[in-house]
Amino acid sequence: MHKASTRRRKAYWVALKVGLSYLSLYLVSKIRGKAYWSARIKRKNIKNAERIKNMMLELQGLFIKAGQLISTLSNVLPEEFRAPLEALQDNVPPHSFEIINAVIEKELGKSVHELFTEFNEIPIAAASIGQAHRAKIGTKEVVVKIQHPEIDKLAHIDLTIIERIVKMVAFFMKIKGIEHLYQQVEQMIEEELDYCQEAESMQVIKQNLKEEKRVYIPDVYKEYSSKRVLTIEYCEGVKISDVTQISAWGIDLGELAEYLVRVYCQMVLVDGFYHADPHPGNVLVNQQGQLILIDFGAVATLSPGMKDGIPRLIKYMIQQDAEEMVKILRKLGFITHGKDTAKVVTQLIDDIQDFIANELQLETLNMQDLSEEQLRKALKLINIKEMTQIMQIPKDWVLLNRAVVLVGGVVFLLKPDWNPVETLKPYLEEQLIGGQGGLANLLLDSVKTQANALLTLPVETQKALKRLNQGKLEIEVKNIKKGFGQIQMIGQQMVWLLAFIAAIYFYLLIDASNAYPYLSMLFQFFGTVSFLGFWIAFWKTPKGY
Repeated sequence: MHKASTRRRKAYWVALKVGLSYLSLYLVSKIRGKAYWSARIKRKNIKNAERIKNMMLELQGLFIKAGQLISTLSNVLPEEFRAPLEALQDNVPPHSFEIINAVIEKELGKSVHELFTEFNEIPIAAASIGQAHRAKIGTKEVVVKIQHPEIDKLAHIDLTIIERIVKMVAFFMKIKGIEHLYQQVEQMIEEELDYCQEAESMQVIKQNLKEEKRVYIPDVYKEYSSKRVLTIEYCEGVKISDVTQISAWGIDLGELAEYLVRVYCQMVLVDGFYHADPHPGNVLVNQQGQLILIDFGAVATLSPGMKDGIPRLIKYMIQQDAEEMVKILRKLGFITHGKDTAKVVTQLIDDIQDFIANELQLETLNMQDLSEEQLRKALKLINIKEMTQIMQIPKDWVLLNRAVVLVGGVVFLLKPDWNPVETLKPYLEEQLIGGQGGLANLLLDSVKTQANALLTLPVETQKALKRLNQGKLEIEVKNIKKGFGQIQMIGQQMVWLLAFIAAIYFYLLIDASNAYPYLSMLFQFFGTVSFLGFWIAFWKTPKGY
């Protein structure tokens, strides 16, 4: 493992190269136009994603964990970034038994052999934060998770570096709400570093799901646990993705998939507290067909606002009430306040509703029925650049999005012809709409709304024609700025940027030799001044250029 100073230097050097590559493309595209940017940005993303992935693989530690989380926590990141980060895998060599024994003795006050009847010195798993060993307490089989020494200090260093890199990428990609993405990554890692909190989360969710006989959550041995050591019941089972073994046991894959969805509906929409990392390694199935949830390092709470807003959003989707949907999306934090925001989102919602009405039959929908042409039409509905200017990532949605994506992946693996409408409709009727006559009344209200709109259409048309005759009809046209002086401004930015690059180059060259410390400080000062000069020139550029 690299020492702290080396980790910072390597990470920041990669961050600098990534930032400068985007900056150079941005400045040239200001002169040559948007087409130049559009033609090259994908290739630039691929190259920079590879740079970041290689850096994370080299430095290991929390970079691997953070990269994996970032890849699945948000679907607003460019695909060129998500794919390489998803492929990151821990390759951490386990610590020796002597080191592990020292951690346990420090945390629990007794040695391994004093605490456990048996303890397998060879770990069953080793990852970024810690490693796990099989053991026995009397005749009971347990799993003991132990954190790596000094992992909390390493986490602080790595998270600081990762935050700066994420913000830099977000700046050039114009991704709103990215600070919530990093905050959730940071929160998840900090929670995984506190095994006491993980133990508490396991017990809360176990209590919430006590009526669900097909779900099992291992017991926690509190007297054998601490902030850095966690001892839980060992449960026999296979990953939920092992469809061959599950089928061999005679378990219905379709029923298992639908049950997993219902369990998550219960956790998310009823309890408001859920397991936020349901990848196949954390969801096991035993021979009795029970779902076994493990590894509660990542859990999340759905705020009352989000919990109340989701069913209301579904209600207005059924009623095709675009105006109310916009209000809910704004209240939930998906869209910003702005003059054109509501118009763009309303148009998007209308387009999606038309697409669903004309292209899909919801009652018989399954993912295998979607043709390539239908998917292409759906994607064309959203102008990514325009939408990311008004859409942002609400804090509550970051982890929920991850859980939904992971559960969806598992479900479609188990049951490729899964019909989400058929599975969710009874639940929505009972849990979300209940007390108001169910979906039938909602559909009736929707018909009434559409009929009322048709009846009032001639009146609205007459009003518009009257205002046109009176010369009072207003048509909004976006401001067009000619951008005189743009070339001069970009020239100033280029001069400062070249000065900054030169200063950084000579600073790194001289600093590596340690021969001229004063000259190194001079170039460091010169680099700082030129960097400030560039940003002053950059921010002086009038908005809209």
